[in-house]
Amino acid sequence: MKISALALWAVLVVPLSSVGLSAQEETRFAAPPPLECTGYKNVLFLAQGNVVLSNLRWRIPGTGEIGCGQALPNREDTGHFWFFGRENIELTCKAINGLVLNQKFWIFCGGLTNVEWWVEARNNANPELPGKSYYNPPGQMASFADVNAFGHGANNSPYFVLARTECGREQVLPAGAGTFLIQVRDPDGDPLVAQVKVLEGNGAAVEIDPLWQGPIEGSEQGKYLWFDVKVPKTPGSYVLALEVADGRSLLPAQCIVTLRVP
Repeated sequence: MKISALALWAVLVVPLSSVGLSAQEETRFAAPPPLECTGYKNVLFLAQGNVVLSNLRWRIPGTGEIGCGQALPNREDTGHFWFFGRENIELTCKAINGLVLNQKFWIFCGGLTNVEWWVEARNNANPELPGKSYYNPPGQMASFADVNAFGHGANNSPYFVLARTECGREQVLPAGAGTFLIQVRDPDGDPLVAQVKVLEGNGAAVEIDPLWQGPIEGSEQGKYLWFDVKVPKTPGSYVLALEVADGRSLLPAQCIVTLRVP
């Protein structure tokens, strides 16, 4: 995304319906529901893995019903959250690197709901930097722009190239076996460690080993990660979390893949 100085000025003067708050400032607003929404399905990786949005909690005015926002990745800079159904998007967010203009990451979110919600943002690559919290009061359908979310820091997180991976998709294994390939990049060229966790299904029955291939053509900091998978031939499904860590980031890069045997 190319941003001119005029565009930056326009963003800075737009009144914000929801503002980025420090932990102290957030006490002026309603306390969030007593939920921890930080699991694999609740984390949105943005800005090529350098920014994470997580712990999105929502509450319906009147009924008091509460829940966790479910993350739905889209591209390296953009993603969504849903509350009640995967097909019903409630919040769309993006984070971009404004390093050349003000040395900050910029976070933009568009609200598609008047449900009360809270969400937290962190610099994933440099967890020592303070994060931000954002709040939408009940009855409002608010969007916000924060062009001073937090600084960049020295490290860059590894990330999955979403346009070239199977993250968030379903893989069908007709014979109970198959392979798939994903792309991983780390701008700093750090040594990366990959692992796989079975979130749903019989983990003891799954045979899967990540194998590094590479580098990616034209990129010394990119590699392919090859997965050879074997599961029972009986009908069923398995949800896997693929993780790649550089040893410095707050959270490893995460990719959720569903395997289905028809």
